[in-house]
Amino acid sequence: MPTEQDILDQQELLQVHRRTLAAYLRQKAMMGEANTPPPVMNSIATAREDIKRIKRILRAWGQAVDDHPDDDSQPLLSHNQAPQMTQMSTPVSPPLDTPPSSLRHPRGRYRAYTLFLSLVLVVVVISAIIAFRNFVRPTNVVSSLIGRRFWHTATLLSDGKVLVAGGQDSGNVIATAELYDESTNTWRATADMTRARYAHTATLLQDGRVLVTGGLNNNVEFASAELYDPHSGTWSLAPSMSAPRFKHTATLLQDGRVLVTGGWDASSPTVTAELYDPVTNTWHAAGSMSTPRYKHIATLLHDGRVLVAGGGNNGSPMKDTELYDPLKDSWSPADSMSQVRDTHTATLLQDGRVLVVGGWDGGGSIISTELYDPTKNTWLFAGNMTLARNTQTETLLSDGKVLVIGGWDGNGATPTTELYDPTTGQWSPSGNLREARGFHTATLLLDGKVLIAGGTTQTMRAGMSSAELYTVE
Repeated sequence: MPTEQDILDQQELLQVHRRTLAAYLRQKAMMGEANTPPPVMNSIATAREDIKRIKRILRAWGQAVDDHPDDDSQPLLSHNQAPQMTQMSTPVSPPLDTPPSSLRHPRGRYRAYTLFLSLVLVVVVISAIIAFRNFVRPTNVVSSLIGRRFWHTATLLSDGKVLVAGGQDSGNVIATAELYDESTNTWRATADMTRARYAHTATLLQDGRVLVTGGLNNNVEFASAELYDPHSGTWSLAPSMSAPRFKHTATLLQDGRVLVTGGWDASSPTVTAELYDPVTNTWHAAGSMSTPRYKHIATLLHDGRVLVAGGGNNGSPMKDTELYDPLKDSWSPADSMSQVRDTHTATLLQDGRVLVVGGWDGGGSIISTELYDPTKNTWLFAGNMTLARNTQTETLLSDGKVLVIGGWDGNGATPTTELYDPTTGQWSPSGNLREARGFHTATLLLDGKVLIAGGTTQTMRAGMSSAELYTVE
């Protein structure tokens, strides 16, 4: 029969394993079920097996052992809970897995051994968590979109909700729209657009409505425009633009008007630009650009001018740029980028410079980035990303850094993300999405998180309904 010391040693070891299990379960609760790395899950399973083994030994020795819910289920065990032991009336023979007396440690050495084991386990778990977080960004689980889509638009509304509209899925062009509410982590349908469209633009107006322009459906380019009213949840037609266009840009000016530039019209890239006035609900011709272009970028600068850069002209990416002055309704040439690019992205930094990222050079995705300084009218090399990409998203975060997400590298859609720090001029990896995607949207929410929605993993094929949240740390 076991000695009293043997029983005390096993009881103490049971409590050690229960405290270890509780620590793992607390870590799992903090990270969330989906974010918990496999080493932590394996350690939880191992701790539970050890607890079961010790309970069998103690019961075989005639000891009563409580069945704590943590031993076999999910509720957490508080670190100061201790199992209560009482004497059983009928002893039974010890099981085969009872340790021989010669192998059992004296009480002091046993405590030192179990303490050392616990410390080793903690170090292993912490190392696994760090490695896992460096590989997979701790994005929050988000409910899926109601419908699959890519090449859609996503607009942050004044109330913090996100309006997703249009796009396509497996060749089907979409008219549906839906709203994401972060407070409830839910998507709900709102009214359909008046026309199904993709490769369109969506611009939040100063009065809170959303202007959608242009796009494509069944190889027909649209000149049509429509307005979404978030108060009524309805769409209404706006006057049409002067020409059809898709893969164009739409930029909200400081005076509340919207500047639409370029795009592909019925036959080729266009040089035309036009202005929408939401007060009068009218379109007016703006000065024409010097070069036809589509798949370009347009960025509002701090001084009110608009920088247009790159894009395609009859299949050839360009590196030339130009500036629109709304006060003069005129365009002027700007310094050219260092290389040609289309399907690239651009972000206005907090210091007034513009960061241009990636794109397509006619033969492959681009790894380089560059900075435009409007005070000097010059471009400077801003370093290479860790991966070449196009059709990515680029988002200015609350801390001034720039987050680049997904897109297409040389092998298809990528789940990788990376951060640019303007203060150091350095790029760094920022973990992986749960799913690779391109032609998706990324929207900065009011609390600083970034909502990634939809996209596709195959060019012009099936869309995705999944969404995820990037949490800034």
